[in-house]
Amino acid sequence: MEIRYGLILALALTGCATAPPPATVRLMTEQEVATFRIDCQRQASQIAQLEQQLTARKFYVVDGVAGNEQPNTISKKFYTLTKLKIWTLRTECAR
Repeated sequence: MEIRYGLILALALTGCATAPPPATVRLMTEQEVATFRIDCQRQASQIAQLEQQLTARKFYVVDGVAGNEQPNTISKKFYTLTKLKIWTLRTECAR
């Protein structure tokens, strides 16, 4: 019993028992999304990467229009480009 608690304490002190820090997501620019190359071999990871971009940004709903970066303005360019790339990946790679 003592050995097990000693091992847990040693792991906690060395940092092995702690969870790794969450990976920070580098936000893509509109230009990077527009020139994002589709690779059907990596379809699942690319869709996950693009969806992660949408969840990492704060979007607002203005007058029923979702995907606005500013609380009081309608500007859906990044949101629309990202959604378009996701659907393009799904349709092009389904062929």
